[in-house]
Amino acid sequence: MLVLAAPVLAFPPAAWATLVPALKTPGAQTLLVDLDGLTLALAVGTFLVIEVLLIASVVRLWRAARAQPRPAGHTRVRWGWELFWTVLPALGLLALAIMSAQS
Repeated sequence: MLVLAAPVLAFPPAAWATLVPALKTPGAQTLLVDLDGLTLALAVGTFLVIEVLLIASVVRLWRAARAQPRPAGHTRVRWGWELFWTVLPALGLLALAIMSAQS
């Protein structure tokens, strides 16, 4: 429950009082609607791309495992994919940090 209340507790009531009138202007409402649509489109697009890649990799590895069974305990590490899946979220977080620092 505290996690849900954290954003409310992080800002003093005076900050909320100045934020609410700013959101009631017509330009702010249009901006919020546009940002909501853009955010939703980016989230859905990212979700679909990640899900397709995840399902494709599972099917590919499943077929490879059926074709050549390996003894238990022997795991082949694909360093390229490991590096890719580590660096990609790090770059995303770096981009978010830069954008938030600019605003």
